[in-house]
Amino acid sequence: MSNVLKRLWGNPWLLLALCITFWASNVVVSRLAPGHVSPLVLSSARWGIACLILLPFFWRELLRERDVIRQNWLYLVLMSSAGYTVYTWLFYGAGTYTSGVNIAMLVSLAPVFAFAIAWACLGMNAGPVALLALALTLAGALTVASRGDLAALKALNFNAGDLMMIGASFLHGAYTVFLRNRPPLSSISFFLVLIIVAMVSSIPTLVAEYATGKIFFPTPAGWLLIVYVGVFPTILSMFFYMRGVELIGPHRTSLFYNLTPVLGAFLAVAFLGEPFATYRAVGFALVICGIVIAERWRARQSS
Repeated sequence: MSNVLKRLWGNPWLLLALCITFWASNVVVSRLAPGHVSPLVLSSARWGIACLILLPFFWRELLRERDVIRQNWLYLVLMSSAGYTVYTWLFYGAGTYTSGVNIAMLVSLAPVFAFAIAWACLGMNAGPVALLALALTLAGALTVASRGDLAALKALNFNAGDLMMIGASFLHGAYTVFLRNRPPLSSISFFLVLIIVAMVSSIPTLVAEYATGKIFFPTPAGWLLIVYVGVFPTILSMFFYMRGVELIGPHRTSLFYNLTPVLGAFLAVAFLGEPFATYRAVGFALVICGIVIAERWRARQSS
């Protein structure tokens, strides 16, 4: 058994395939959650489960690096609040209003937002090829968000869930850009601090939801969803992704992220029985074309 696990731990393609599958399964969770657990409870409990599992094993690591954590507390709080707390709430909240296929497709905006933010805030060079990639991906996202109806674009009549996903993708893009300013912490300490902050920063919103009578405590199925997202898309995906970086490097590993919307859309169709309408196919094709062009441009820039 140990030899099998060693072979699996040394296989980056299998580990990254599992990582992306777990991430993509969040699309299904987002759609299954309404009626079983409210988005704020789900997103908060996700970080709580992760903390309960990881802290007993890695609390000494945090203590060793406490001085670096203290010196960079503001950066860590902002990164966690935007990239974890608000992003997760928007992602799971979107499942109440829009389809899993749309959620999966609009996730693919994150790399494009990352490029746009880096260009606007950090002065990253942007040639015509990069701008073409940006335009194609935005066109695909707008096609999905408007249901292929140009009149909806003119009236700005978008589905609330689609707008939430666009906002979530923007936050993820910003999080990705400012990761380059990450303090000199080990990967596990950095991740642990972020999930602890995410858990704590979600408490005020939970209190507000409870005070307004809108909180929805988990049903038995809701608890299963909470445990699943706390273990698989959160902890296991993080370890598998970090191992992938160790085995094949960050650039090749990052390409796997772009499979998340593809697999997420497939899972929504396969497990939720959602139709794959024509406008979605058009938007999907535009998004994938934009991503492929952007990745090839980025590879040339880094070579």
